[in-house]
Amino acid sequence: MNVKQMSSDIDNKFDERNQLYQQIIIYIKGLIVSDDVEIRNAALILWGEISRFGTSFSKLRKADKTLRFIRIIESLKKSELAEAILKVKLTDKLSALEAVQLEYESLYMNRGNLVAGKVAPTNLRKVMEKAIKKHLDETAFLCDKYETEEWKTLYANLKKRFDEVSATMPEKQNPESPAGDVSENETA
Repeated sequence: MNVKQMSSDIDNKFDERNQLYQQIIIYIKGLIVSDDVEIRNAALILWGEISRFGTSFSKLRKADKTLRFIRIIESLKKSELAEAILKVKLTDKLSALEAVQLEYESLYMNRGNLVAGKVAPTNLRKVMEKAIKKHLDETAFLCDKYETEEWKTLYANLKKRFDEVSATMPEKQNPESPAGDVSENETA
C-alpha cells in the first residue's frame, strides 16, 4: 500500500469517526426529551460528560481532534457511567466509535512508520554508526561503573565490531596507478 492510499484511508476513517460521534450526540440529545424518566436521567448524565469535551471540533487541528476523541471514549468507558450507557443502549455505538478510533490510530501509525522508514542509503550508514557509537559509549560507561570481567569482555567485543563496521570505505583506485605504488613526485 502506498502513502497516498494510506492517506486516503486515514481521511475516510477520520470522517467515519466524526459521523459516528455526531450520531451519538444526536442520539443522546433525542433521549434527553424522552418520556421515560430513567432514560432521560441517564441521557442527561451522558450529555453532561460529553459536553465537557464539546460537540463540534471543526476549528481544531486533526491531531487535537484525535486527542479529544481518545479522551471522550476513555471518559465514557468509566465504570460510573456504565449503568447510564446500558440504560440508553449506547454500548454498540460506543464500541463502534472506539473501533474506528483504533483503526484510525493504526492506519496513522503505519503511514508514519512507512514514511519514517524511508532513509536515504547515503544517510543510513551515518545513522547506524551513530546508533552503534551511542551503544558503545553506554557499554563503556557500564564497564567503568561495574568493572567486571564480563563487562570488559562485552566492551572489547563491541569495540572490535564497531571498528570493523566504521572502517572507511576504500577509495576507488586510479587504474593507471595501482595502490601501493609510489608516485614519481614522492621519490624525488
